[in-house]
Amino acid sequence: MNHDSLPKKELPFVFKQYVAWGDMDAFQHVNHTMYLKYFENARVEFFHALGFGKEAIQNIGIVVANMTMEFKKQVRYPSWLKVTIGVLKLQSRFIQFGCSIWDEDQKLVFSAKGNFFWIDFRTGKIVSLPKEYWTKFEPYITHP
Repeated sequence: MNHDSLPKKELPFVFKQYVAWGDMDAFQHVNHTMYLKYFENARVEFFHALGFGKEAIQNIGIVVANMTMEFKKQVRYPSWLKVTIGVLKLQSRFIQFGCSIWDEDQKLVFSAKGNFFWIDFRTGKIVSLPKEYWTKFEPYITHP
């Protein structure tokens, strides 16, 4: 699998994530599933920062199509992480988010990208991204 297109730099939106004791597994490091949760936490906060409240996405919303990720370094409790998000691709019915996660020493610990589609929840069909959303995402378009 080619990971060259995964983000290796800090991306425009920053979210601080606390590592909880319960995030670790039996090997005493953060369980691999938690990194996807951290990505999701940052993406939700990103949407809130852009002004997408519940009412804005009640009928049309975003769903995950697939994810590609790479784990770079172990993280242990207690710790704070810097989770950064950017838009890698923006098309009419598709958006690709990048995520890079950094530890307190500014070391890259996780890198990922995810492909998402806009869905009309009433019909279950893929739809075009509303224009008012498009302009909100444009300042966050970046390259890995």
